[in-house]
Amino acid sequence: MLKKLNSWDANTNLIQKEFAVYDEKVEKLEDDTMHIIDEYRKKNKRVRTTAAPSNFEEKFTIIEKKKQASKVFHEILHAHMEDERREKEKIKFSEEIDLKFKAAEQNIELIQKKSEEIQSELYEKFTTNKLLSFLLR
Repeated sequence: MLKKLNSWDANTNLIQKEFAVYDEKVEKLEDDTMHIIDEYRKKNKRVRTTAAPSNFEEKFTIIEKKKQASKVFHEILHAHMEDERREKEKIKFSEEIDLKFKAAEQNIELIQKKSEEIQSELYEKFTTNKLLSFLLR
């Protein structure tokens, strides 16, 4: 169970990292694209014989719903957790596992005790009866 918990922790951490990487790459893509557009506009303005179009003043941006990993990958957003939340969840799961393990141990001890009682009763019943019947023959 601990192995599964550690695996969950590692995988949740990977998702968090991928979200951060996605956000960084989109930001870089936006900056790089703006740089290319700016270079094109500068060269275009130098060779133009007419005024540059009004959209030459507009800044290029990627639309918001494609910019954030949480919006793009909304179907796995439930698995994305920041470090603090993930650590709290891991501790909570670990404590639940410990409680269930202790309860299972107690149940096993009760079953074992009851089994020993039944064994003792059966031993007494059959060994005493066999001895008596042997003696009475």
